[in-house]
Amino acid sequence: MKLSVGFCISVLLILQSCASAPKKPPTPPAAREAPSIDYFAVQQQLGMDLGYGKTGFKEKKFDACDLGIGLNELEDPLFDCHRALFTLIQVQLSCRASDQPDAVLTEGDLRPLSERELKWELGKIKGRTRTDAVGQAVIRAISSGSQKRSYLRISTGIDYLVMRAGEATNIVTTPSWCDNR
Repeated sequence: MKLSVGFCISVLLILQSCASAPKKPPTPPAAREAPSIDYFAVQQQLGMDLGYGKTGFKEKKFDACDLGIGLNELEDPLFDCHRALFTLIQVQLSCRASDQPDAVLTEGDLRPLSERELKWELGKIKGRTRTDAVGQAVIRAISSGSQKRSYLRISTGIDYLVMRAGEATNIVTTPSWCDNR
């Protein structure tokens, strides 16, 4: 059986085009987001409340195992989910108009840091919060140990302050926080 040269060239061209056809990349599996922990719901379930307008620090032991795979979101992994601690910190943030160190401050000298986005760090745990119209902010965290003696860092992104978490209450900042948006 004799094959024509034209037929052989056609077969070769077809085979070559099949071999070099671009391969479609595999479709990645659908990304699943880990469920977000509803810290406010956990706070309510534990009956933890300082009340509106009050400031301070509270902690309560609880069994966090029912949070399921949401525990994977925690930056400070729990050693035992049956022995977790929920931390609640409520602060009042105000800035002062004057930067004079010896000035005696009155209510009129302070301005609430209202509607301000803030970053916070509590030990190894990080998060964000927002002040309300009167400068109050709430920080909620879950950890394996007490955070009362840990340092709490609150930041606007430019300015920051650091204090012990158990001592965070009514915080007066420098004038630079007043104008920092």
